[in-house]
Amino acid sequence: MKPPPPLERGHPQLAEFVGEVLQMCLAYWQGVGERPVWSPPEARALDQALRKPITERPTAPDAVLELLRSKVLTTQAHLAHPRFFGFVPSAGNFVSALADLIASVHNPFAGSWLEGAGAQTVERTVIEWLAREAALPFGARGLFLSGGSISNLTAIMAARKAKFKNASWSRGAIYFSDQTMCR
Repeated sequence: MKPPPPLERGHPQLAEFVGEVLQMCLAYWQGVGERPVWSPPEARALDQALRKPITERPTAPDAVLELLRSKVLTTQAHLAHPRFFGFVPSAGNFVSALADLIASVHNPFAGSWLEGAGAQTVERTVIEWLAREAALPFGARGLFLSGGSISNLTAIMAARKAKFKNASWSRGAIYFSDQTMCR
């Protein structure tokens, strides 16, 4: 039987790689405040480093981490930086990053009770807490979405349904300013 590749479940190097990834993340988090919030990237240098033909064999995990460390993750705005106040807000704490890791690894699906009863119960409970805090009436409902764009689209759809019921949707209009992000 052929041994599994280095990053498959059960391979002894997997735990070591996970440790390296967590150390890289922790080091980033601890030092992000000393970095510039953003530095203009050099497109030509990035192209030379990253635009390569697909390889015939897998790249070693430590080489991938080094490429991420030296070329990919250094050429971005650091949204977790204490002085970052624009574009997309981030949680600003490492606990939320660990929660994202747990969610990514476990990949819970809260779309139905069958696939994610625990996650769905947590979502409903937090929605109830938020509804109470916002003084919404008992029975108010909601759901969590992945970000502002899908949240705005969902709100528009809910408003359209509430306003027009089964009538012609073409009677409605959406007004936005020249400052709207996606026009």
